Amino acid sequence: MNEPIITCPHYKLEVRPTEFAASLIQATRKKVVERERAVARRESAIAAQRAELARAVELAEQQLTTRLKTEREIAAEEAKKAQLSELESKSQEVAHLQRELHECETKLAEAKNVEAELIRKRGELEDEKRQLALQIETRVPICKPTSKGNERRSCVFAPNVRGKSGV
Repeated sequence: MNEPIITCPHYKLEVRPTEFAASLIQATRKKVVERERAVARRESAIAAQRAELARAVELAEQQLTTRLKTEREIAAEEAKKAQLSELESKSQEVAHLQRELHECETKLAEAKNVEAELIRKRGELEDEKRQLALQIETRVPICKPTSKGNERRSCVFAPNVRGKSGV
């Protein structure tokens, strides 16, 4: 086969275009292969980073879920303690109010007893007043003449009848 030959004007070298093209093709292929390898390395690195990011996201989600669960449990416990504390304070307040109510009822009962005693004594006093008034009304004067011609008389009341009070 007859191939054309090109002579370099500067170095006076003879170059065949097929040889020159083959070396260019080979160099280009090497560059393409190197670039493909670099792209494959980058893709591999990117895939590894994605996998690492996916693991990190999953781990972060698990930590967040755990933290939320823990915080919810703590919040629930605090709410329960607050309810128990409020319930206890309400219970103490109710007990205090019940004691006050009992004291008031006791004082009221004592006051009613004192009032009943006073009413009874007032009734007794009124009865004694009536008896005394009755005794005063029922006394009959006994009059005796002091001397024979004298019109003057001395009057003495009949003996007093004593009532319940000893008056």
